[in-house]
Order: sequence, then structure tokens, then C-alpha cells
Amino acid sequence: MNESVVEQGDKYCLFDCCGRTFAVPALSVRSVTPALELSRLANSHSCLAGLATVHKEIVPVFDLKEFVGNRDTATSQMLVLNSDSGAWAILIDQVLGLESIEVSFTGARGDSCQWSTVNVASASFLEQFVSVLDPEMLFELLRMELNSFWLGLDAEMESITSPGCQAVFSAT
Repeated sequence: MNESVVEQGDKYCLFDCCGRTFAVPALSVRSVTPALELSRLANSHSCLAGLATVHKEIVPVFDLKEFVGNRDTATSQMLVLNSDSGAWAILIDQVLGLESIEVSFTGARGDSCQWSTVNVASASFLEQFVSVLDPEMLFELLRMELNSFWLGLDAEMESITSPGCQAVFSAT
């Protein structure tokens, strides 16, 4: 049985992204910066917007539109988050502020890493629905998307190059 657990008083960073309102625990936020110029990586999944230098550190920057929906507004900020692997960032429309909100947790967590397991709770703020995200699960989801994509590219490259290499070796 999935019972909701309500927590009150914790601070959350609220932000708009792709026309929706989200929140992450305030302690998971390293900084908020204006959207910086990104170095794009060739042959990369669309969720990886690129790399940026933030406070003398190279940080992967992710775009959530594939998970959240199409972006209708201009990205103006980057929300830089902490993880066990280091800093990483997501493109957002704007930060709404640090707020104490009443959060209703969904109880059970899934075994697999999917968007539904990243949305761990809900809340309301100024009469808007807020999806509360688990930053560690979000990072894991994005990491898995990239790995899966790159493994697919590797397999595709092997199928393209393998017959040619075999033909060269068999001809000698």
C-alpha cells in the first residue's frame, strides 16, 4: 500500500522548466547561473545539452525537455546540482526561489530508474502544482540514457566497420 507521507518545513529550490514547476531539496543545489555558452559533444544524446565551465569546473549540462515535454520558453538559467560524481547542471527557465513547502511523498520507490521514480513527491506553491524531483535519481536516469545511447552507437559502429575489417584480413 502506497501511503503518502507529508513533510513540512524543509527548504526546496523551486524552478520553472519547460512550462512546469519543479522543486529539488535546497541542499542539493550548488548554484544558479545564467545559461552559459555550452560546448556541444558530437554523437551525443539530446538530453546532454553540452559542457560548461562553472566556477573553474567542467560540468555536464542536461536538457530535460525529452522527459518533461517541449520547451516553449527560452532557457535563461542553469541549476547546478551536487552528486556523488561531482557537479552537474540542468537548463531551466527560471528559479522561483527557496521556499518551505508542504511536500507529499509517494511512499514506495521503484526498482528501475525511470522518470516516474525521479518524481518522488508533489506539492503546491502559489496555487501551482509542483513536482518534487530526487536529484540523485534524476542524475542516474540521465547517466543511464547517455550510456544506453552511446552503447547503441558503439554497436552501430561495430556493425559498420566489422565486415570491412574481416574482408581486409581474409584477403591477406
